[in-house]
Amino acid sequence: MSDALAPAQLATLRVGVDRSVAEMVADDPEMGGRLTGRWGWEPGRYSFGSTRHLHEPEFCLLIDLPTTTPVVKAIYGSEDYACWGAGGDFSIAGAVEYQPLHRVPPSLI
Repeated sequence: MSDALAPAQLATLRVGVDRSVAEMVADDPEMGGRLTGRWGWEPGRYSFGSTRHLHEPEFCLLIDLPTTTPVVKAIYGSEDYACWGAGGDFSIAGAVEYQPLHRVPPSLI
């Protein structure tokens, strides 16, 4: 879906993402990694965590979009759902691995 965000929404989101990324890298410029079972410590890979940025207005705009909410309703077959957390990773140059797109299985919710 290439038009899920209007150009102004995308510009707003980029401001928030750029700010958050800069803050996270500044907080941990040398390590910047995550401990995982597969590679051990992954330098250059950062995580937004499950709720770290949901309070940021730029990220909140993603929760209920007229372009994506109908898709979510169709996936769940209902309007009875909630956004209870969000997260994501980003990798900078030199990172050993990135996390592919995935979702939490319904049995874990």
